[in-house]
Amino acid sequence: MKAIKILMMAGALAVAAPAFAQFSNASTGARSNGGSSMVKDCTPYDRISLSYDYWKSSKEMFYDDADATNGLAIDYIHGFSISKTLPMFIETGLGASFGFWGDTNDESYSDADVKYRFSQISLAVPVNFAYKFNINNDFSIQPYIGLNFKFNVYANLKTKFDCDDNDLQDEIDDMSDKEFESAFGVPRDMSMFDKDYVGKDGQWKRFQLGWHIGVGVNFKALYVGLSYGTDFMAICKKHNTSNFKVGVGFNF
Repeated sequence: MKAIKILMMAGALAVAAPAFAQFSNASTGARSNGGSSMVKDCTPYDRISLSYDYWKSSKEMFYDDADATNGLAIDYIHGFSISKTLPMFIETGLGASFGFWGDTNDESYSDADVKYRFSQISLAVPVNFAYKFNINNDFSIQPYIGLNFKFNVYANLKTKFDCDDNDLQDEIDDMSDKEFESAFGVPRDMSMFDKDYVGKDGQWKRFQLGWHIGVGVNFKALYVGLSYGTDFMAICKKHNTSNFKVGVGFNF
């Protein structure tokens, strides 16, 4: 049902945007004293952007309160013009996201702090419908909606013990991975794709399909945009994810 609603929104936007633009042009054309219609820019474009990327799971992913990461995203987008008279575009490209989370637990062991460090890397291929509202030759507003094909490449949780006792610290650092896991009951380096560690319900999927909606503002070559999206396919059992991005870019 949720997927159907999103697709209906996409269809509504696709229909409403050109209609709005035509109505706007008709209104401005009807002015009697020097009114000029809105600029239409149907030129294909390329864009590179850097964004802050906030990724969140609907439930705790690792330990207490561990349900979100902060990170960066780098995206390349190409906009294909699909009309000679209206500024409608199909966008696609490639994006890379890098997320990080960390916490320190000083209650489990009296002589050591336990540090957890999680990092993830994902690649995404978006397919968007975008409409560019050109205010003038230098300034435009560009809303979009689309699908996101996501590939989870890397997701690892590292556990480290920091001890005040240098001899104990050296002993821990010299342990093999098997000795570390046997001594403390947790792996030193755990992949979220490894069913042996995270269990069948906690095993991450390599591929996800999602949707997103966003808006960008273009001023000459400068781009500022934000977006929000969620996944149709849960990353693992009962774990739905979402992400919010805000960033700047360069059009060329």
